[in-house]
Order: sequence, then C-alpha cells, then structure tokens
Amino acid sequence: MKQETTPLYIRFGEIPTNGKSKVYRGDAIIREEAGVSVWRAIEANGRYYPLLPDEPNKNTIADYFEYVMNCNCKVYLVTGNELCIEGADREPLLEDVKILKDITWCYKRDAFIEDTDINMSTNNTNYDKLQSMGITVSVRYGYEDRVSNDDMVIKLLEFYNHVRHNTKTCSWTAEYPDEEIVRMDLFYPKMIPYIFFRDDTIIGTVMVNCEDLSEITLNRVAVHPDMQGTGFSKLMLDTVLTDMRQYGDINSKISMYVWEDNVAAQKLYESLGFKKTDQSKEMRGMNFYIYEMRLS
Repeated sequence: MKQETTPLYIRFGEIPTNGKSKVYRGDAIIREEAGVSVWRAIEANGRYYPLLPDEPNKNTIADYFEYVMNCNCKVYLVTGNELCIEGADREPLLEDVKILKDITWCYKRDAFIEDTDINMSTNNTNYDKLQSMGITVSVRYGYEDRVSNDDMVIKLLEFYNHVRHNTKTCSWTAEYPDEEIVRMDLFYPKMIPYIFFRDDTIIGTVMVNCEDLSEITLNRVAVHPDMQGTGFSKLMLDTVLTDMRQYGDINSKISMYVWEDNVAAQKLYESLGFKKTDQSKEMRGMNFYIYEMRLS
C-alpha cells in the first residue's frame, strides 16, 4: 500500500494569530480570508519553491515575483488542512497550520547580516554566549548579486595565513587557500561564510557550501591560534550546526574533510556528532578522512 505524503506549503510572513490572512487593496485591508494564505511547495535539490496556482490572475503573478525576488519577511515551510475554497489570489488556504521549519535564508538577498540581527534562530542561544565573550559574527546568506569587498578579502587572506603559519596541525599550504578561494568563500552565491570577530580581528571561520542542500559541506574551518584550546572551536561549530538544523533540510547530510594527523580536530568533530566514514581523500599530498552527520 502506497504511503501518503504530507502536503507541503510555503508561507510568506508570520502565521496570523487568528488563523486568517488579510486581503489588501493597496495599503487598505478590505477583508479577511477564511484561512491562512499559502503557496504549494515543490522541492528541488534540497530547496523549496512556491508553485503558482492554475490560471493565476495578475495580482497572483505580481505577488509571486515580489515574494521571490524581494522577500523581506519570514518564510516558513508549513503543512495544514487545506480548505475547499481559494484565497483572493487563487492560492490555497489552510487551517491548523503547523510550521515545519524556517526557510527564510533561502530567500534572503545579498547583504551581511549585522550583529544586531544575527539571532536568526530564537533557539540558537550560542549567539548570546558569543556576545557575552565579546565575539560578533558576520553571516552572509542569499543567492543574488554579491558586491565585491577587497578589504574583507585582504583581511581573510591575512587570517588564513596567520593560522597556517602558527598552527602545528594545520594542513594548509603556501598555495592553499589562495585569493581565488577567499573570493569564492565570500562571494560565491551558494557559499554561506561564517566569520567570527573579536575587536575587529577575525578569530574563526566556517565556510558552508550549500551547492546541494541535501549534502552540505563545511570548508575552511579555522580558529585563531590565540583561541585554540579555549572551548571557542566547539562553540563556533555548534553555532553553525544549530543554524543549519533550523534552516537546512532535516534530511541533509553535513560532511567535512579532516587531516588524518589532526587528532584533536577529529575528537572535536566526534564530540559534536560527526562520524568518521570508511572513505578518505588525498589532497595536497595528504590524506583526509571524511566525517559526516545528519541534521535530523
């Protein structure tokens, strides 16, 4: 017997407390819908996209592109009971809406999120811990035009070089990471760079590659020598992983390459839930173990 799948929808904006979306004409509210206005969702490569209803009217099309291209609100993947009537834009209406996860980051455009806005997940208390330590975080989400920032390129290159020269267990070489890698970390649309600062000095990085959201990879995990052995490394990684659990797909796999000689790093990743696979990869003349974990 074929198992029924749970219907998925995308909700742009918070769920109305009374369970009824408002219908606007310009800035004026003209009435309420019978339920919560949503879009049917389609999944592709680990991301969720809204589907236009059949025979959409001009307002539906305008709203669709406004949400997708200029989203400035929360976006949720939801489920619920679909009503037998449609909304004003021929969209589905739901009752008993249940939020499955926050997917706002998939629709963010450009821009670094400033420190005051960094608590994207109210469940991620790690940001409060970091703030109490005088540490701020820059996280860049979005898949649109990223403006080049040569000052940040230089600063990140200097940080990578400092780590390479002052960390015995560092597997980086004189050729890696180079400026091309740094620019990819900062400006490639499907890379989410986490950069941790203290007093304007970079003290840690985690580069999250979301080329395929079902298989996320962590690259350039690095900690300033002065912060090594302080517990910061674990807090830094746990911050990223906590965000990924909320904003990534629950079935996503996270993987990373770990140099076979870096035993301390292996113990750290295992303490966070990573498992060493039976696979390895040779890079830059060294052997790297492949560590993996599931977000769920």
